[in-house]
Amino acid sequence: MAIIKALRLPFIIVSATTTLLIWHYLNLPYDKFFIFVITGICLAHISGNLWNDYFDFKADFINTSPTPFSGGSRVLQERKVSKKLFLTIAIVFSLTSILIGLYLLINFFSIRLLILIILASSLTFFYTGVPFRLIYNYLGEITIFLLFGPFIYIGIKEMFRLSFDYKIFIISVTSGIITMKILLVNQIPDCIYDIKAEKRTITTLLKQKLYYLLLILDIICFITLYIGGFKTLSYIILSILLITDNIIKINWKGKKYEISSFITILSFILVSSILFVSKGFTNH
Repeated sequence: MAIIKALRLPFIIVSATTTLLIWHYLNLPYDKFFIFVITGICLAHISGNLWNDYFDFKADFINTSPTPFSGGSRVLQERKVSKKLFLTIAIVFSLTSILIGLYLLINFFSIRLLILIILASSLTFFYTGVPFRLIYNYLGEITIFLLFGPFIYIGIKEMFRLSFDYKIFIISVTSGIITMKILLVNQIPDCIYDIKAEKRTITTLLKQKLYYLLLILDIICFITLYIGGFKTLSYIILSILLITDNIIKINWKGKKYEISSFITILSFILVSSILFVSKGFTNH
């Protein structure tokens, strides 16, 4: 049971949803390669969760106010799983996702796809892994944006040697931005502990001013979607994001951090669902 908790499976809804959305817009068949792609991405996501817990041990240990959305899985801090076993599980998930990547490379080999898989795997590990520890050096947020947004589209595009489609790229950018917002909101309850652990994140830099960054990200989503031809949708999605951020702000004041995190994830699912259903009504 502790191992299942360490995987933090509910969070893979983000990577799985974005993969499904991109696949849907590319009009690709739901065959065995779809299963391999979405499985590989989800396994890579889980391995990232595990490495995050493993290398974030100190920051999570001093965190006395974890939530279901922040502070790690706690299985190491509560000694429910040994570090050795935890490390073994992280390696197994990483190797399995890499093996799936190799299988896809064998079937769809290209240098650019190889480079992307190596880069994505490296960013997943070094998000918290030594020596780079990207999340400790103001680079974690942009890493999440890339891994959960543009990289998913570019990877699938390169697999099938498709031409660049700026509209689908914009959808991936939107998914990446909202995923990054989930991370930023989840970091708020950890902020004081991250500062103690010398974890330099955008949230520790901005603190409560983070709300204004969330608004800026909303505007970026709106502009990119509007320019990309999703004019009506851009207004709908902007409204959802602005309402979400105001609910977040209210709950931050009441220190109801779990509600803020849940609402952010809910907005991601809602926006993704709107984009999915709206495919047939756009000029794509």
